[in-house]
Amino acid sequence: MKKNKLIITLTIVLLTITSCNKEVNIPSDDCNLDIISNNETNPKAGIYQELLDEYCAKGLPGLSLVIETPNEGLFVGTAGMAQIEDNIEMKPCHIHHSASIAKTFISAMVLILAQQGKLDLDDLAKNYLPEQIYSNISNADIVTVRQLLNHSSGIYNFDDNASMYVDTFNDTEGNSSTEEIFENYVYGMPAYFAPGEDHHYSNTNFSLLGMIIENASEQSLGDFMQKNIIEPLSLQNTYYKSFENFPNVPNLVNNYLIHFDGQLQNCTDIQRHFSNIAYGHEGVLANPLDFAYFMKQLVSGNILNEEYTQELLTCKQNSEGEMYGLGIFEFKTDYETGYGHTGGALGTMTYAIYFPESNISFSICCNLGTVFYNDLSPTFYDDLYAELIKVIFTDN
Repeated sequence: MKKNKLIITLTIVLLTITSCNKEVNIPSDDCNLDIISNNETNPKAGIYQELLDEYCAKGLPGLSLVIETPNEGLFVGTAGMAQIEDNIEMKPCHIHHSASIAKTFISAMVLILAQQGKLDLDDLAKNYLPEQIYSNISNADIVTVRQLLNHSSGIYNFDDNASMYVDTFNDTEGNSSTEEIFENYVYGMPAYFAPGEDHHYSNTNFSLLGMIIENASEQSLGDFMQKNIIEPLSLQNTYYKSFENFPNVPNLVNNYLIHFDGQLQNCTDIQRHFSNIAYGHEGVLANPLDFAYFMKQLVSGNILNEEYTQELLTCKQNSEGEMYGLGIFEFKTDYETGYGHTGGALGTMTYAIYFPESNISFSICCNLGTVFYNDLSPTFYDDLYAELIKVIFTDN
């Protein structure tokens, strides 16, 4: 799955350390979550907790896990630290950055608009975009909404330009909006291919979709999500741009990256900056419980009607060997097939998957980033994920 990996030389990273040193502390003394888990009766609870503790011991700063199965109920577990600087342990109530899990929220909103007849998936995207935007981005004037959703647009991915991160590290006042990122890193860049001819994961696609939602709905992106997803699902621990102090929400974790020799570097302020200016490709803030519940309700057909749920889940294998639908991955395991999304950003790594055959929900978040690639990224995405999936579906 796409985790937004960028390999940037240590020399460049070291030049940017000072702007990443700021510590942003959110009060966590009242961090409690009123939930009824089945941890005490779950026969696998001890195994899940041992895995969380084991992987934090390997270097992951903090982990938060939710697993819900019909037979064992709800497991909620954490390990490690939410804020290393203040010695605040990770708790289930702590809020995490979604990274690309936000893309599935955005897809759901686009499909809601299609269901309401306010747009068509095969409309040209430019019908809902400012001319200044589509005339300066290759393919944006000929691509459809559907091609943005399934990453077959060929539009240049601003994440493929490592300078965006380095520039923002060195000047936190710069790159202060999505439009500015487009202007600095997307305008004039050639398309990867003609629309529909291939597949290339692109955050630019979902930033454009955020703009399309606002135009088609005549509402702000945050208000539309609040009224159509957060409130109907009663996601009481999910925040987006409609929240008054976004992204400085209560109990939001601190974020970290590894710059060299395995040392953790606090990059909380930069991660929040990117979440604040993100326009669709990331920026949702929630705990794993809400991420898992959202994915379950979406895949189960409780947000969209049958037609558009099927549109969402119709996945095709792309040139990278992944099965992708409209803002959602198909996860094939040795046991069952699930649907959901991963996320990887400057200071966060995430999973949210729902397995419809067995009605199993799974979400895990870590407050370590993967943009500056490190050896702990596969530890989270591959090793820990594989071990947890095995425990969920077997007795081992």
